[in-house]
Formats: sequence, C-alpha cells, structure tokens
Amino acid sequence: MGARLLAAFSRPAVIGGTCAVLAFVAVTLSIDAAGDYPSLGQGPGPTIDESFNVQEGVRLAAGGKAWLLGGLTWRDLFGGPKELGPNPVFGYHLADHPPLGRFWLGLWHEAVVLLAPPARHEGPFVTSAARVGSAAAFALTVLVIGMTAARWYGPAGGWTAAASLILMPRAFGHAHIAALETCTNLAYVAAIVAVACAWQGETAPSRRTAFWTGIVFGLALLTKIQAVFLPAAVGVWALARWRWRGIVPVVVWGATGVVVLFLLWPWLWFDPVGHFQQYLGRTTQRIPLKVWYLGESWADKDAPWHYPWVTLAGTIPLGWLALGTAGMARRVRQITCQPTSVAGPTPKVKTAEPLPVRAWRSPGESLVLLAILIPLIAFSVPGIAVYDGERLFLVVVPLWSLLAARAVALDGPPEETPASNASDGNRTRWAQPRIMIGFATLAAAVGCWNLYSTSPCWLGFWNVVASPFSTDSRQELEASYWGDSVTREILTATAAAVPEGAQIDVAPVLHQFQLEDLLAQCPVLRARRVRLRAYSPKARSEYLLLFERRADLPAELRMPLKGVQTIAEVRRQDRRLAAVYRIPAAGDFHQSP
Repeated sequence: MGARLLAAFSRPAVIGGTCAVLAFVAVTLSIDAAGDYPSLGQGPGPTIDESFNVQEGVRLAAGGKAWLLGGLTWRDLFGGPKELGPNPVFGYHLADHPPLGRFWLGLWHEAVVLLAPPARHEGPFVTSAARVGSAAAFALTVLVIGMTAARWYGPAGGWTAAASLILMPRAFGHAHIAALETCTNLAYVAAIVAVACAWQGETAPSRRTAFWTGIVFGLALLTKIQAVFLPAAVGVWALARWRWRGIVPVVVWGATGVVVLFLLWPWLWFDPVGHFQQYLGRTTQRIPLKVWYLGESWADKDAPWHYPWVTLAGTIPLGWLALGTAGMARRVRQITCQPTSVAGPTPKVKTAEPLPVRAWRSPGESLVLLAILIPLIAFSVPGIAVYDGERLFLVVVPLWSLLAARAVALDGPPEETPASNASDGNRTRWAQPRIMIGFATLAAAVGCWNLYSTSPCWLGFWNVVASPFSTDSRQELEASYWGDSVTREILTATAAAVPEGAQIDVAPVLHQFQLEDLLAQCPVLRARRVRLRAYSPKARSEYLLLFERRADLPAELRMPLKGVQTIAEVRRQDRRLAAVYRIPAAGDFHQSP
C-alpha cells in the first residue's frame, strides 16, 4: 500500500494537479476586495487600476457572446474612435494591452457572478468575481511548473517547485488581483516550457514542432508585452545548440506567434501598421510612473540600473532565493565543466570541453536561465520603464521555482541522467540530497508563515535581508505601491467610525477614476454615502485615508503624524501600509518632527 501511494505521488500529473488545486482553493478563499463576498476571507484591497482590466474583460466577454448571437460585429467589439466615431453603443476597445488576459478575466467574472452573485453590489462589474480568473491562471501556472519539474528532476523536484511558487508572497498576492500579471506569468512560462520540452534531440526541431510551439508563443503575445523577451531567449538558445540549422525553426516559431497575434486581435485588422505602431508607442512612450527606491522618488525610466535586481532579490523569500541560486550554480557549473561523450573507437572516451555542446542540449535549463536573465537585463538598461514594484519582471518568479527544484535534484534532466541511475526508477529519483530536501522543507515552513503574517498585503512583502530598509524608521523601499493595503478591514472600520455622508480625503490619487472606482467596489462606504476627495494640503477634510505609495505621497504625510486620531491602520513587517486618520481641526494637523 505504501509503495503504491509513493508511486502515485511520484507522477508529474499528480504532483502538479494536487498543488494546482491547493493553490486555487487557497487563493479563492481570500479573494474579497471590499465586502462583495463577506463570507470569504479578505483579500488585497481594490488596487489603483484593477477596474480597467475588469471593465474591459467584462466588455469583451459580453461582446463575444453578442457576436456569437449576431448582435455585434468585430468592428463594434474591437473598434476605437477612428473606426466607430463618437458615442458608440458598446463603447471603445481598450487597446493599451492585447485582449487575451482581459478576456480570460471577463469569462471568469461572468461565470462567478452567475453562480455566486455578490452580496450587495451595484454596477456593471464586480472586481472580486474577476479575481477568480487570476486564481485560475495561477493554479495553471503551478500545474505547468510542478509537472515540468517532476519530469526533469523527479518527485522531490516537482513538489519543491510547485510549493515554492505557491509560497512566493508576491506571486501569491498577484494571484488575488484581477490584473494581467498572473495571466502573463502563465503565458510566459507555457511558451518557455513548450520549447524546452519539445525542442529536444540532436537535430533541430521540425517545422511542425516549431509551428505548434509558435502558437503558444502567439498566446503569450496576446496577453502582454513581456512576451517580446521570448524571441531573444529562444533565438540565442537555439542558435547556440544547432548553429545555422536553428534559424529555420526559430523563424517558423516567431512568424507563427506574430500571425496568431494578428489573427486573434481584430483591432489590428483595421489598420495593421498604424495600430501596431500605436500599441508599441503606448508601451514605450507613456507618461512615466514614479517608483520609491533607496529613500527617493524616481521616474521609472530614471531608476538606477540595479532596481530590478534588488527588488527581485528582496521580494523572493530567502530560502527560495538560496535554493534557486544553488540550482543556477549547478547549471552554470555543468555548462562550463561537464564532460561530453566523443564518438571514437570503442570504448568511447570522455573528454572535457570548455563549453560542451551537450550542456546546451538539456531539456531546457539553459533556456530557463536565459528567460530569467533577459528581462532583468532589459529593465536594467537606462531609459527603459520599470513601472512600479516587480510587476514587469514578475514573469521570472515561476521560472525561479524550477531553479529551486534543480537544487534538490540528485540527477539532472532525463537526457543528462546516466543510464545506471535512470534504470533504478522511482527509488533513485526519490533519493535526493537530504540536506537540500531538509532545507526546502524548512523554506516551505517559513513560507507558510510569510503568507500568514503578511496576509492579505502580500504585495508589500520583503525578505529578511531587505526588511531593515523598509521599517518605519527607514522607509527606503516601496511598501504599498498598488493600494492593495486599503483592505476590507480598514474600509469597514472607516465606515463604522465616520458619520453618514462624511467626506474623506484620499492620498495619493494617481488617476481621475481612482476614487470613483474605489467607491463603486466598496459596498460599506456606499451604504454610508461617504464622499471621497483627493487630498490637498490647502483644503483638508476632517478625515484622511492614505496608503504607503511613498513615491506619490505628499512629503508631509510620509512621516508619523501628530494631532490626529487613528481610526484604522494596517501594519505588516513593522511598517504602516495604510491608515485612516481623523483631524480634529485643520490648524491642529502637522507632521511629527
């Protein structure tokens, strides 16, 4: 019985599937943004621009149904002002990002609202319902990572990779938010894994293989702009393995992806050249965002080159960071020192080469390394926008879990495992280095505590190395860049403390729809007929709601305040992330020295 159970839990599908189900359940049990599903645990608060994704996703899902019934044309659904003129009945297509990720969120929104209507919601969309789409995308990412690691490194590697991804607070937090980051992670990982697993062997892949993996690449292009890093990674990897023979499959793969992008985004049909240039222009020529880094506010295009490296290293829990680094070191050492078999007179003689070709013929470890390094290098280039937080380079986090799995593996991927070891079956594949497995178990235990102690403000997590730079006394790193710390708890406490019809100042306010969207997604504030207004030091209200996006927070609000009454506050890792204050009189309000 024990042997059968062990064999069952050694299968990649069982490992990936079990962890995927656990991930989906864990996320959906804490997904409520502001009171629409009060029976669920509270999730991150409504983020600054989450509503844009949900609104467009619901529009695409409803429009797709109307198109199937003959009530809309592609032009009605994907047209802009140029195509539809003023006042279109179904609105304009929001073309700042490709449609696949938003369509996915919209489909899940429609299904959840139908099967589980919100408690007290008014309006055309429910943020918390669309968040289930991100939870599903996260679960699928865990499935892909867990199955891939189990195939490459055996059961211990599979469980380690899946568990590490679930226990990455930033990735886990983004899985609660109806935005494109988690869908982008899934698409990016799927494209890399498809190539890594299918482009194997001594010879370059066939055109058929390049074609179907190119379709996966096309779906990544349809999700978000980070997919543009994939051709560089795949191209360098393929050319290093097969030299000029790798050119044709790379071209077929890339061309297929571009064709998929064009065919499945009808907005491009109306003006292919102009709209494509417009899409790239929006990505590269938008208004800079501000980031808070090393105690200063920077335009994201001017942030120091080490911003993505420090942010990534500081937001991955220390245990997983160490395991991933160890896995990377094993791979690099293998590339530079691995002996290769050279054909010759029997018996074959093994010789060492400085850069053995066989090291590039693994099922994808080198490709995984490139897919991690290329985005980080790109966002280190001066003048390249990094947004705020880790959003743009979050795609490397799931791949980092594969490196962590590599650290606990006794053997390399199947093609690199000696036949004598491979013949031992599951018994050998379970015989992993005990120290590394013990370290991974400890990292998992600490990871569970990280998720619990920072809940539901996972986007503000920093590991123990970075934490001393993020306390109240040394706020040198971003604390709550997306407003997720304005949780259901703080909103409910605010509604209970302020009189009906009260006006509350909010800081910071980053766009004209932020306050309107916050009210629309918060039943408890609407029930009290609360009014929200952007904070101004020249005309202050009696109540103030702030969250710690320090790059845009007025200087007088960054320090602890005197002469105010704290109504509610959210603190994690010894930091204020959000707070609501009552100011007895305008003249009494001043910052602490």
